[in-house]
Amino acid sequence: MTVYNELRLQKKLCDAVIRVENVEFHVHKIILCNCSPFFQVLFTRWSTPDCQVFDIPNVSADVMKLLIDFAYTEYVPVTQENVQELFIAADRYNVMGVVRACCDLLEQQLAPQNCIGIMKFTDIYYTPEIKKQGFPFHAKSL
Repeated sequence: MTVYNELRLQKKLCDAVIRVENVEFHVHKIILCNCSPFFQVLFTRWSTPDCQVFDIPNVSADVMKLLIDFAYTEYVPVTQENVQELFIAADRYNVMGVVRACCDLLEQQLAPQNCIGIMKFTDIYYTPEIKKQGFPFHAKSL
């Protein structure tokens, strides 16, 4: 993947532009298709073959950069500051590797002080593994 990422960073051989909040990300469609069924459908069914610019709503440019970087590197820096927004975007755009990374951090961060907030989050976004691990904390806090 290193070669593909280098080409992307140099804006070489890119066949699409993802535009978020007026920020443009030059990408290779095939790499994003490999990472996410959402992008596969976007590029193959929801657009014409000659379409090159794709405006993506409801996500910040910073988070889209993380999702695209993950598609090329299989690494995403998940932090307490970005985990919720990153999880929501990864879930929305079906980038399951990022969803798993976010779940891992949430599981590591589970504590009696935050279990109710995390469990409410799992009510909105289906993550049974976190809900299961959070329940003992929640029961103790009652």
